[in-house]
Amino acid sequence: MESYQSLLGVITYFCTCCFIFQLFLQLRERNIEK
Repeated sequence: MESYQSLLGVITYFCTCCFIFQLFLQLRERNIEK
C-alpha cells in the first residue's frame, strides 16, 4: 500500500509540474504578443 501511495504522490507532483509549465508558457506567449 505504501508503494501505491508513493507512486500516487509522484504522479501528482508530475501533473503539478506540467500544469505550472503550461501556465508559464501561456504567460510567456502573452508577453511576446504585447
